[in-house]
Amino acid sequence: MSRIPGRKTSTPPDSLVPGWEPEPEPEHSWTLAQNEVTSEKPSPICKSPECIHLAHKLHNYRDPTVDPCQDFYKAACGKYNEHTTVMGILLPEMKLAIRNLKILLKHFLQFVSSTETQSTLFLSETAGYRNEIARDQNDLKDLFQAIQTIGAWPTVTENWSESEFDLSDMMANVASLGSDRLGLFKVEVRFSLPVFFIWPVGTEFPAGYLEQSVKNIFAANNIKVDERVLEEDFKSFEALEAELSQLKYSPNASWGQLIEVQTHIPSVDFEKIFKSFMRLEGRDDMWNKIKDKITTINDPTAFESLETILKNSSKRTLANFIIFRYINLMTLYFSQQRKMPCEKEVVKMFPLASLRVFVRNHFDKQNLKMAAEMVEHLRKSYIEMFEQSTWLHEETREKAILKAKMMDYMIGYPEEFEKPGALDKTFKSVIIPKMLNLLETDSYFSSLTKICQFQMEQSVDYVAGLVGLIATEDLIFGASYQPLRNSLDVTVTILDDPMFDSTYPAYANIAGVGFIIGHEIGHGFDPNWRKMNEKGEKKDWWTNEDSIEYDKRAQCLIEKYNDYDDPTYGRNLNGSTTIGEVVADILGVETAWRTYKSLDMSNEATIFGFEDFGLDKLYFHIAALTWCSAREEFPLETKLTHPHATPSFRVNGVFSNMKVFAETFNCPIGSPMNPEKKCEMF
Repeated sequence: MSRIPGRKTSTPPDSLVPGWEPEPEPEHSWTLAQNEVTSEKPSPICKSPECIHLAHKLHNYRDPTVDPCQDFYKAACGKYNEHTTVMGILLPEMKLAIRNLKILLKHFLQFVSSTETQSTLFLSETAGYRNEIARDQNDLKDLFQAIQTIGAWPTVTENWSESEFDLSDMMANVASLGSDRLGLFKVEVRFSLPVFFIWPVGTEFPAGYLEQSVKNIFAANNIKVDERVLEEDFKSFEALEAELSQLKYSPNASWGQLIEVQTHIPSVDFEKIFKSFMRLEGRDDMWNKIKDKITTINDPTAFESLETILKNSSKRTLANFIIFRYINLMTLYFSQQRKMPCEKEVVKMFPLASLRVFVRNHFDKQNLKMAAEMVEHLRKSYIEMFEQSTWLHEETREKAILKAKMMDYMIGYPEEFEKPGALDKTFKSVIIPKMLNLLETDSYFSSLTKICQFQMEQSVDYVAGLVGLIATEDLIFGASYQPLRNSLDVTVTILDDPMFDSTYPAYANIAGVGFIIGHEIGHGFDPNWRKMNEKGEKKDWWTNEDSIEYDKRAQCLIEKYNDYDDPTYGRNLNGSTTIGEVVADILGVETAWRTYKSLDMSNEATIFGFEDFGLDKLYFHIAALTWCSAREEFPLETKLTHPHATPSFRVNGVFSNMKVFAETFNCPIGSPMNPEKKCEMF
C-alpha cells in the first residue's frame, strides 16, 4: 500500500456550527473492544474542521420529524434537497479535488515525471481551445487531414471511384486514430475482466447535427462542393442510419467470442481493425494474445441481417457513412469538451498522472495508513462471518476464508509508482520505448488524437496481459474489486472529507468508507464472482448444497427489491439486474458493523450536536449519508438496466435486513425497517 507525503489544508468552517474551536488531531489506536468500559467521563467532542463539516451534513440533511422505523432514508436524508441539487454527496468533494488539481497543475512548475508535464501541456491546450476562436479553425483543418487518412471521401472527391473503396480498410483507419467508434461498431474495454466488447450501433448522434458540422469543415478548409451532391449524400446517410437503427438484437442473446461471429459478417475484417489499434511492430503476436478476449453479442440472425444491409448499400454510401460518423463523433466531442472544465478533462485523459499530482501535494497520508488498517479489520470481519455461518459446509467455508485471506489491495495509489521514473516507464509502450509526446505546437485535435491513440495501445497491452495496471478515470474516483486478480483498489477521493478523515472518530470512518470497502470486498462473494477462486481463476469451489442455499438467499434479495416501493419508481424495479450490487451492499454493511463492534470506542470523540445521540444511532446516520441523493431523473427504462439499486433501497432495503438496526432504534416487529422476513446471506 502507499505511503505518500503531503497534507491538505482546510479552513475552519466556524460559520457552519457555533462553538467550534480547533483541537489537536486525535491518534486512533484501533484497539479491540473490551468487555467493560473503564471510564465514565463524558466523551470529548471532535472539533476538527472535517468533523464540523460532517456535523453540518448530519444536522442539515436529516429530517427529525420522520420516524426512522418507518423510513430511515427519509429520516437521515429527507432534507438533502434543501441543501444541494446534485445527486450524491461525493460529487461536490470530487469537484473540489479537481479544482485543487487545477491549482497544482498551474503552479507547480517542476514535476517528478515527464508524464505530469504532459498533463500540464494538455491543460494549457484545452484552456487555449476554449479561449481562442482561431483554435476552432486549426482543429477543423487538422480534422480534415485526419479524414483524408481514413480514405477517399466521395462527397469532396471529384470522380470518386468505387474501386478506391474498402470498408474494412476505412474502419481500420478510423481505429488507427484511436477512436473507439468505428462507424458501424463501438469498442469498449472492460478492465475488470479484462476483455474488449464490440457491438453494432444504430443512431448515435442528434438529428441535424451532421450537416452544420460538415459545412464548418468545408468553410475552414476552403472546400467547394455541389450542394445537390451534398444533399443526396446526406439523404443516403440518413437512410442507411435509419435502416441500421431498425436492426433488433435478441435480449436473450449471450456474449460470444468475436471469432465465432465473424463468419456471419464477412464484409468486415475485424482482425484488420483490431490490429490498427496496435503499434506496427509485433501486431501478429499481439493479435494472438487478444483475439480470444474480444466478445460481442452472439446473435447470428442479427449479424446476417447487418451483412445483408452492407451488401445492398452502395459503396459511396458506405464510404460517406464511415466519414460522416467520424465527423459527428469528433465535432460533438469538441462541443461537449468546451463545456467541461479544463482540469476535469485533464483528469479524464491523464488519470494516473493526475492522481499522482493530487496525492503528492494535497492528500493526507495519515488517511492511507488508517484505511489500510481498516481493510485488515474488515478482512477479519469477513473471516469471522464465514466462520460463524450456520449453513456453509466446511469445504466451502475454508475456500471462502482462503479467498478473503488472499485478497490483495491497493490503498490510495500504487506503491510502485512512487519510485522516480516509474510512472514514465508505465507510459512507455511495452514493445517500443516511445513516450507519449505532446508538443506545444499541437492543436487541441492533434493532442486529443495522440492521447486516444496512446490510450488504445495501452488498453491492448492490458488486455493482452503485458501490463498490470491501466490508467482509467475510475482510478481517480471510488473503490473497486478486480475479480481476475482477487484484489481491491481504494482510491483517494473516497478517503477524504466528508466520508473519511484522520481526525474523524473511528466509528465515523467505518460507517462511511468502511461500508464502501466492505461492499467492494463483498463482490468477491456476490453471484457474479463467487465462483472465482483466491487466485482470480474461474473455478467453482462451492459444494452443490451450498450453491443451492446461496441462490435461495440471493433470491430473497431479488424479491425484496422487486417488491420495494421506491419513492421515484414505485414497485417497478428488477432485482435480477441489481442482485450483484445488492449482495455486496448486504455483505458490506454486515462486515462494517462487525468491525465497528469489534473495536474499542470508549475513548472516541462524539460529533458536535450529537453528544446524547448514542454511538450506534449515530453510526447508522453516518452510514446513510453515503447514499443521500437528489431525486433520480433517469427514466424507468434506463434505471432497469442499472446494476446498482436506488439510493433509497441502499439504505432502507439494506438496513431493514439487520436485526441490530431494529434493536438500535427500537423498531416494532412488522414495521418497514423491521420486517418479519429478513434476507441474510451468511
